[in-house]
Amino acid sequence: AMIWVSSGLRANDAAAEPAGNKDSTTEDVKEEPQTDIFADNVDMDFQAGKATFSGNVVVSDGTMTLNAKRMIVHFTEDKKLSKIEADGNVVILQPKEGRRATAGHATYDIKTGTVVLTENPILEMGDNRLQNATKITYFRDNERVLTEGRAKIQLIPEGDGKIEMFGGNDNQ
Repeated sequence: AMIWVSSGLRANDAAAEPAGNKDSTTEDVKEEPQTDIFADNVDMDFQAGKATFSGNVVVSDGTMTLNAKRMIVHFTEDKKLSKIEADGNVVILQPKEGRRATAGHATYDIKTGTVVLTENPILEMGDNRLQNATKITYFRDNERVLTEGRAKIQLIPEGDGKIEMFGGNDNQ
């Protein structure tokens, strides 16, 4: 089964002005690309505002792909994505940025742009690897990572000795 879902607006895309103060142009409001969800089985519960996907689940929004055995998608009252919970061999790929994350469980909050990884989480950024933490929180919109529990990070320097992380920022 394939489900198409519009994720709507990101929290930081719309200006904080009241609607009456805006002109009729839409240049300051940016639509997110569609989100495609593939799964062997789908259970849509419209009254509860959630959908459960199981078996070979794949979610793609054009910049990020998530694979898992099972996933629950939560919707707002106006039928927009609010949260995705994934379980079982979770793999998240952001190929353009060279990032890959794996975990037993992941929660993605659409509004805040945060991905929380638990159950043996590993985050790979290029050749660099973050592991052994009990919880890794990745903030998509501002490229920040927060860990809980004793973490190990393996940094592989480039030929010039610099460490490249987060899609090209040079950190030493």
